[in-house]
Formats: sequence, structure tokens, C-alpha cells
Amino acid sequence: MTNPPPYPGGQQPHDPYQTGQPYQAGQPYQQGQPYQPGQSPYPAYPAGGFTPPPKKSSLKWLWILLGVFGVIGVLIVAGVIALAVFATKDNVSDSDDVAIGDCVRVERTTGNDVKPKKIDCGTSDFHFSVASKADSRAGCGGYDYLYFHGTGDGTKTLCLVREMAAGKCYEWPLSSATGSLADIKEIPCGGSPTGSSYVAVRVESRESGLRDCAVGQQDLTYDKPPQITYCLTVIS
Repeated sequence: MTNPPPYPGGQQPHDPYQTGQPYQAGQPYQQGQPYQPGQSPYPAYPAGGFTPPPKKSSLKWLWILLGVFGVIGVLIVAGVIALAVFATKDNVSDSDDVAIGDCVRVERTTGNDVKPKKIDCGTSDFHFSVASKADSRAGCGGYDYLYFHGTGDGTKTLCLVREMAAGKCYEWPLSSATGSLADIKEIPCGGSPTGSSYVAVRVESRESGLRDCAVGQQDLTYDKPPQITYCLTVIS
């Protein structure tokens, strides 16, 4: 806010009571000019009554409503975008979307095509963990793997470890020709496998490092850090 400008030219307003000019006597009230009745001592105002103020334009309310609806529209669009981002934030479209040690669930899309999705490693449901990344499928050795089409760093192959719990039962296809990673799942231990192209096992133990299993049990070992040994009993 600015201060009001000084009087023009920097001068102070005229003082009607200037000093040095005393009241001059000798100018008495002039006779012969009596007060004439009927003359108002105050100036008269034109007739016609009070003029009402102009009406406020309804355009102001229109602009207010447009502003409100505009804000609502922006909030709706922002909400839709946020929901879309939240719904797709765990999708894994290339190898750069996950780090070594992250966990994924593999879901089927069409045919034998699968889609990995990043999940919390603390889940008790069957899932995979990312043990390493390789330049090709051969670089994963005996590990399960996911590879991505395309070029660039995001097309590395993910080498996966099956995350299973001791005392639970699982089934999986005997080969990649009869199923995919999406077909590996937990089943009731008293149940039967899906078909002759599947094998069902019970996990007797899960050990850190490379271990020998008891006689009659089969071992499933992962030699990449962190090293894990599963001791399994075939139940079908």
C-alpha cells in the first residue's frame, strides 16, 4: 500500500484563518435587509425522491458457479489419475521395475503369457523373490526365470526363487511345455495334483545354505545368495 501523495507542489492547504489580519470594525450589520420569510436558509434539492442503487449483475454469480464447478472438475480428474497410478504402481513391465530381493507374484494373461506384479515379501501366499538379473535365460541356470522382450537395460532376465513354507504343499507343471510360472501354487496337502502333467510335493524343511536332505526326500537348491535348500516329499 502506498502513502497518499502530498499536496500539489508540496504546499500546505490554505489556512482561512491567516494571522496578521485582525477583525476589522466599522462593518456593522446592514439595515434594510430584513429576513424574508419563505426563503429556505438551505439549498433545495430536486424533487423525484431517492434514486435506488443499480442492481448487481447476475454475471458475478455465474462466474462464481463456473469457478466452483471448475475446481470440482480438476479434483475429479486428479482423483482419476491418482487411482490409475495407484492401480498400476506394482506392475512389472521390465526388469528395471524390480530390484534384487524384491518379491513378485506371477499371473496368467493369455495362453502361456504371464504378467509379474510386485508384492510385499511378508505375504504368506506363494510367490517368487528376485535372486539376480541375467543377460539371458541361460544366465539363470536352474532357476525359474522371467525375460522381457525389447532392447536396453530393462530387458534383462529375472532369476527367481520359489518362496515356499515348511509344512505346506504345492504343485507345478513337470515342464514349461505343460504350464507356466503362473501354474505354480499352494494346494491342500490331502489333495491331488491338477493332472498327470503336474507334480505335487510337501515341503519338509527349508534351510539356509546348501544342505543334504534325508533319504527318500528330494532337494530343491538355490546356490545364488541367499542360498536356500528345500527338502521335499512327492505326494502324487
